[in-house]
Order: sequence, then C-alpha cells, then structure tokens
Amino acid sequence: MQISGLFSILAAVGVVAALPSNTSCPGATIDYVVKSNDTLTSIANEYKSGICQISSLNKLSNPNYVLAGTTLKVPTSLCDPDNSSCLPSSGGDAPCVIKGPDSWTVQSGETFYIIAQKLGLNYRVLEAVNPDVVATDIAIGQVIDVPVCPCA
Repeated sequence: MQISGLFSILAAVGVVAALPSNTSCPGATIDYVVKSNDTLTSIANEYKSGICQISSLNKLSNPNYVLAGTTLKVPTSLCDPDNSSCLPSSGGDAPCVIKGPDSWTVQSGETFYIIAQKLGLNYRVLEAVNPDVVATDIAIGQVIDVPVCPCA
C-alpha cells in the first residue's frame, strides 16, 4: 500500500493528524525596530506572530514593556500564535481604586496591563470601563477612564 493510500484510509475512518501547538508556518524571522507607542501585541498583530514567541526569542523579562529603539527578532506568519502563556493572569486584584484617580493619561511604553499594575487593578476591569478603547491601540497622551471605588 502506498503512503498516500494509508492517509486516505486513516482520514476516512476519522483519524486526524495534528501539528504540535505553536508550530511555525513558513515565514521568516525579521528584525524589527520598536517605535514609540509599539507594544508586543501591536507588533505581533502586524506580523502574524505571538507576543510570547517574540518575548521568548528576545529573552524579554517583561512582555508588557518594550523600549522604543530596541531591535527585536520577530517570527512571522505563525500558525498558532501564543499571546497569553507568558503573561500573568491580571495586573492586580482590585476592581477599583480608592480615592482616584478617575482617569489616566497614557505614557510612552504603557499598555492596559502596565497601567493596571500601577493602579493595582485587574487589567480586565480597566478594559471594561473603557469599552470604546481598543487596548492594543492606545496612544501616548490618550486619556482612559479608571474605576474609582464609591466612598465607604
């Protein structure tokens, strides 16, 4: 029996071959110079990569922070980009900040996650109170809402 015939028989009886997760599809690894307002998420989206693959390849200590001017190696066109395994589950535990601030002006290199860490918030809460803001497209100087706890 030919190999191709064997695969046809296996496919007919429902046997499925699976690629290992995080398998790279054909695509080059490029050098990318980080620009102001870039995040690993925006870079990964642009090149069909994963933030965890970029972080691992470049031995980044914090995948939530990249410095403008840094040259990163970016694997492109990944079949199964990993955008979560290298991230902690949240920036903090609090659902709101006590006694403000009620807004935050985005600084260079900040992401929703970094801002949430600074405020002790869960980043998902920060995303929830800013439904009209695309978390991966925040810009320096942009003002976002911060949930403030009601007075006790």
